[in-house]
Parts: sequence; C-alpha cells; structure tokens
Amino acid sequence: MSRDNSRRNDKNLPFKKKSTKGKRTKGGIAIDNAFEIPINGRCYINEIPTEILTHIFSQLEPTELNAAAQICKHWRWIITDDSCWKNKWINYYLTQRRLASDSWKNEYMTRTKLLRIWERGRGLTLSFDPRVGIIHNLYVDFVNSWMLAGSLDKGMVSRCDPSTGRISKDFIFSTRENVSHSISAMLVDRHRILWGYKSGAIGLTILNKQGSNRFFKQFLDFHAGPVSVLAWSNQFTNTIVSGGEDGLVILWDVNSGRCIKSLRTDETLGNDTIITTLAWSVKKYIIAGTTDGTVYIWSIDSTLISSSPDNYEDISPTKITGTSGVTSLHYVESSNALIIAYEKSSELRKFDLETMECICVFTNGHSGNVTRTIIDIQENSETSNENGIKPLNILASGDTLGVVCLWDANGCGIDKIQKPFKTIEGHLSSVTAIHLDTFKMIIGSLDGAVTVFDPLTSKIICILCHSSQRSRRTANRATQTQENTSAVNCIYSKDYRTVLNIGGQIKTWDFTPGSAITGNKVKQPKKKNTSSTPKYMKRLEIQNDVRESTQMFEIEEREREEHLAKMQKYTPIPGLTNDEMLAYALMVSKEEHQTEDDQIAEAIKRSLEIQENLNDKNNL
Repeated sequence: MSRDNSRRNDKNLPFKKKSTKGKRTKGGIAIDNAFEIPINGRCYINEIPTEILTHIFSQLEPTELNAAAQICKHWRWIITDDSCWKNKWINYYLTQRRLASDSWKNEYMTRTKLLRIWERGRGLTLSFDPRVGIIHNLYVDFVNSWMLAGSLDKGMVSRCDPSTGRISKDFIFSTRENVSHSISAMLVDRHRILWGYKSGAIGLTILNKQGSNRFFKQFLDFHAGPVSVLAWSNQFTNTIVSGGEDGLVILWDVNSGRCIKSLRTDETLGNDTIITTLAWSVKKYIIAGTTDGTVYIWSIDSTLISSSPDNYEDISPTKITGTSGVTSLHYVESSNALIIAYEKSSELRKFDLETMECICVFTNGHSGNVTRTIIDIQENSETSNENGIKPLNILASGDTLGVVCLWDANGCGIDKIQKPFKTIEGHLSSVTAIHLDTFKMIIGSLDGAVTVFDPLTSKIICILCHSSQRSRRTANRATQTQENTSAVNCIYSKDYRTVLNIGGQIKTWDFTPGSAITGNKVKQPKKKNTSSTPKYMKRLEIQNDVRESTQMFEIEEREREEHLAKMQKYTPIPGLTNDEMLAYALMVSKEEHQTEDDQIAEAIKRSLEIQENLNDKNNL
C-alpha cells in the first residue's frame, strides 16, 4: 500500500525521493520504501472524511487492516476505533450472530482466528468404537469431557470420553433387565434418555451428573403400534409428546407415566398412516407430519392441558395436504409460520398457521429430493438491531445429490418464490447430517465424507473425512429399508471441537490453541501421588482390576483341577472285564456316599457341640 501520488505530474509541486532500496512486507502487503512524498508534508488521502476512510478500511482483510494501521497515526486511530470493526462485521458477516459482546474488534478478530485455525486443521484426531452398533443419537458435554452415544438397533447408550476415547463399562440399556433390545425411537439429552419401543411402550431413563447413576421408569399406557417419533422441551420437562405407527399423537405426563391426551387423526382407524415427524410449541401447537403427506395441527397449550385435561375433550386438527411423505417440520414462532419438507420433492414450502395458506416456496436450488433440513433461529429476528438490520434466520437443506442450499427463512421472495442465497456443492452422495453455527457449516453424507464450509463464501474450510470408493458403492446400494454402515447421522460441534459418527464409529477433532494435543505443549506443575489426584485413582483402579482378575483365574484353575481329579477317579482301569468294571463303579459310588454320610454326621456333631456350649453359658 502506498500513499496517493496522483499529483506526481504537477510540475509546480516539487517532490523528494527517498534513498532506501527494496520493499518490505507487512501482513502480506508490499510497502514501497522508494515512494515519493510532497515536500510540504501534506497527505491528501488523510483529507478524506473519517467516515469514508472507515468504510474503505472496513473492506480490507484482517492482515491488510493490520498493515494499514502501521502507516500513520491517523490511520491507526481510525482502525483501532470500534466503529471500523463494526462496519466491517456488518458488511462481511451475514448471519448477524455475535461471538463476542465486549467489542466489535474482538468479535471480528475472534471469527477470523477461528476460521484460520480450522483452515490449518492442526489438532488431535481420534477415532474409537463405543460398542453399540450403528449410532443414531449423540449428546456431548465438552466442558466436562463426556458424551452419550445411542443406537436403535441394540437399544442401548454408551458413555464415553471424547478427548481420550475411553468407554465406560456400565452401559445404559432400554430395559429394566439391562438386556440389549431393538427399539424404534430415541432421544438423548444431558439428564435423560427417552425410549420408544416397537411394542408401543415408552420408557424414560433419568441420569445424574455425567450420566453415572440413573433411574429407569416405564410409562403405564402405550401406543397400539411401534413408536415412530418422540419430542420433548427443555423448558417444560414434565411433559413429552410421542407419535406412533397407529396414527396417534399422545401427550404424556412424566411424573405419573400416564397419557394426558390422545390426539387422533382422520386416518387413525383403518388406515396405514404413520406419524413421521413432530414439531412442538409448548404454549401454541402440536404439529405432526405423516407418510401420506398430510400435516395435522392441533392448537393446544400444553401447560394448561397437563393440569386440566378434561377441558380439552374434543380437539379437531387443522390439515395441510401434501403429495408425499413429510420428512421434516420447522416451526418459526416469531412469524407463526411452518416450513415443511417432503420426501419426494426438491422444494420446501412455508405456510402461515393463521390462514393455513402457502406464503412461500423455496425452489430453484435443489435438483434432487430433499433429505435433510436444519434451521438456525435467532432471538428477536423480527425486530431490527441498532444497525437497522434484521437478524437472519438461516434454513439449510441437503438433497440426494450432495447439494446444500442456504435460504432466508424469514423472506417470502418475489411472487412467493424464494431462491437460495448460497448453494454449496461438495459431496457425491446424499446429505445425511448438517451442522450450522456462527462461523462454519459441517456437512456429512451417506458415504462417510465430512466437509467444513464457510456459509458466507461457499468455500471449503477443511475436509475432515474423505469418502472411499467402497463407501460410495455401499451408499449407492443403500436403500431406505437397509441402513448404510458408513453414513454420518449426528454432528456435534463447538468453536474448536467436533464430534460425529460414521456408522458405528465415533470421530473427534480438537483444534484448541495452546493445548498439548496441537503440538504446543504447556508445562504444568507436577502433582503429588495423593489419593485425590486422578493419576493415583487411575492406578488404584488398575490394581483392583488386576487383583480381581488374578482371583478369578485362581478360582477357575482350582475348579479345573477338581474336575480333572473327578474324571480320573471315574476312569476305569484298563484290562477289566464288564463285570469287573461294574463292580468297580459300585465300589466308587459306595465310597462317595460314605464320604457324604460322614460329612453330614460330622456337621451334625459340630452343631450339637455348639448348642451344648451355648446352653452351658446360659446356665452360668
């Protein structure tokens, strides 16, 4: 970057040339040491108003902005002013979700720092098997370093450490007998696990801190068919909602385990309609999507019906018809709208729940059928912030061809047609999982490929997992009835860490700066081997395991020796006739009976002696 030399050709203004040679680089910008400056010392670019310079500087990259701050004091004062960073953040980042609230400079630098760390991809990569089969649900606590991985095929949950891969021996089962049993639906949270059985029953496991101890409870009522979908609320924990293959939607009371209200669809009796997905607004609606494309909407305040269910005897649903099965429902409370994705459609539709009319069609983005959707809803999305800009609710959808589209969930487009503002292509098979946060988007596909994208520029930040030819062939052969063993079903990510599954395997990435796993090992003071240190507790646990294993081996060896001695005792002597062998067997049997009789007599004798001693003591 050089100063303004637009008046270089003015002959009335003499110039002076510096004698230094070469160029030096600051932040990737070449600064010429041989530039010419006016003799009178005036810099005409600094005569531009400060507002215009701030806007110019807000268009620079962070490295360029750092280099520009070293040009002069005036530029440094403008760049260090928080309004410059604020304008830069508004112009570049569309999500309007902040990471740091103390200053706009810290906000902007935090974002760029995170993006650079993920682009380098230098960190710990760990892979382990939680031993539960194909994983369908994940919950991760990065602060306390523990996680839960659940499987529908085995009906069990494994508790693991995502930083070390250590698996707890104490698995969590869906039955009271602690037996592996296939289930049809599951929800996993920090303190609870909700089970939906193929028999139509509902079970709940309540966990304490870190899931070490638990309490299992089975509900008293049940569906007439397998449970297909479950829903709960983090704010209203005393009630849950379930949908089944019998076409019923049931509202449950967690404390009593009883059905509060059973909501029937028109096709409940004599039809094969199955509830495929649920959307639950605790104080407004219970919404259910079915396999025939019909969406049923019940206007219910769940907080009131749980206390007085008799006041809600006849509740008729409102219907929205569709052409194919419903795969996902997203209720936007700020605009009272419902976004629906269908199984055999490349479009998404948005309905106004007051008029039940379609107000927007999300189209011109996908060529294949939509397989996965996720929405990032921000608070106060209908009100403008201090900059006059409404926060953007982003709707992300993936299809069978590996394409992901980003939509403005608040917009309605022109003539009710909404086009995506970003289209991301980077996968060769169907999209099965999407994670969207403040600065990145992670996409997982059916062939096990995982890619991290920048949702603003559609550029690849890094590739976490590549798909192999074998996994692609398996994904191409996979059908809806046969689950793929390399599919990415769950993605859990924070600023520096990510946990996901590929079939039955767990993979973790940790890009935390300054930690030992990234190469910059931090020296920590040595701890004494006291009983309170984790190292001592781990060694003590290993010693106990070794002691128990040794005792077990000794007992098994003793039992083996007794069995061999008994077998040798019953082995006949070679060369005996049949009569002699029969006589030998009778003699051995008689000796055993005599031995048993002697032992019984000896025991009776000892008991009599003990009784006599007790009587003598009582007489004294």
